[in-house]
Amino acid sequence: MNYLYGSSAPSEKKSLWSRSSSNNSQATLTEAKLRDAAHNNRFFSEDEALAKARAEPDDESPLLVVFSPQDPDNPRNWGIARKSYAMMVVYMLVIGTSVCVSGISSASEEISETFRVSSEVTTLGLVMYVLGFAFGPLLLAPLSEYYGRYFIYVYSWFFLFIFQLPVALAPNIGTIIVCRFIQGFGGSAPIVNTGGTIADLFIRDKSGPPMMLFGLFSTCGPPFALVISGYIVLKMGWRWVFWVDMIITGGLWVIMIITLPETRHSTRLEHKVKRMRKTLRKEGNEKAARRIFYGHATEEKSMNILISIHLTRPFRFLFTEPITMGAALYNGFIYGLIFLFNEAFPLVFGPGGHNFNTGEWGLAFLGIVIGGVIAAACHPIQERYYLKRVAANNGLSVPEARMWQSLIGSLFLPISLRTHIPLLDMILYFG
Repeated sequence: MNYLYGSSAPSEKKSLWSRSSSNNSQATLTEAKLRDAAHNNRFFSEDEALAKARAEPDDESPLLVVFSPQDPDNPRNWGIARKSYAMMVVYMLVIGTSVCVSGISSASEEISETFRVSSEVTTLGLVMYVLGFAFGPLLLAPLSEYYGRYFIYVYSWFFLFIFQLPVALAPNIGTIIVCRFIQGFGGSAPIVNTGGTIADLFIRDKSGPPMMLFGLFSTCGPPFALVISGYIVLKMGWRWVFWVDMIITGGLWVIMIITLPETRHSTRLEHKVKRMRKTLRKEGNEKAARRIFYGHATEEKSMNILISIHLTRPFRFLFTEPITMGAALYNGFIYGLIFLFNEAFPLVFGPGGHNFNTGEWGLAFLGIVIGGVIAAACHPIQERYYLKRVAANNGLSVPEARMWQSLIGSLFLPISLRTHIPLLDMILYFG
């Protein structure tokens, strides 16, 4: 019996098939044979592939390994506890990078005084982090499809963690500006990979609630950070904002290294195939081991493929798919507004406005946090609407049905901006 990989369409298996690596060129079958196996739908579970390889040790036809329906290696078959823990770690990363992005706004006045620069120059510390957020996904998102989620999470988060140190010890404003860009670049990994992790763990109709939590934490993280960092600056000084960030990111990095599982399906299949080959070679079936390949459509791992396909894919999607471009522009506008508040709220509520101190004007951002919580509480209504539309469409996906709550919330966006009442800023989450 042949199985399909995850929820992927058979056509995905019939795309490009090539050698696993140039180092194993003598141990691999020809590309033509791999393509032929894919076109003829010769996919097997682990047990079936091992049994067939042992029974036909002299056969050279490839055996393409995919997940069986109840395969414990398939992240979608994990128990609720294991899935929940994986998502909890990822959500902590989302909150962590969101906390790091905004804390500098609470310290901007003290940084200006320390280095004797204008407030506009100090604002570059926030701007450069957000720019890192913008450029990071262009590289990290396709690399996660190439190397797996775990690799990108661990190595990119290290940059966010370690570059807190030069900012905390910064001798000049230039150090802060440069290091903040690197922090933002590394810190963008959870923002771009969480959606992929959710897709790895949950089928389409079960992904709504996890995505809702992702939206909640990524939206509420930056304003909530200002509530905390404001009092850190008041009690301990601006450098301690970054020492605290370093403690948080360092702790999360260790937790991630030790406990975060790989969820990318093709990467897990690749690991499965390596174990199967090792088992067959231990049994003395070297020829049979060379027949085993993982059955997910992939491309040869070379620098040429990486640059020509993976790294250019985000740009192709952005400029050739109207829905992608529209969503990117609108979300970029909303995201920009949230960070503009970082600079606008101190003017309204700080000295010269309502004369709140740094900790007190940070509390004004709680309106956005409260709004995010209210929006999340309304999500079950959105989810029922989506599932109802899917059922009416004979079980086929209705992507536009996911936008129902956003369409309603977007009507209130200009009202919240016009009134400039913090509590009404909660509508931003709906958009």
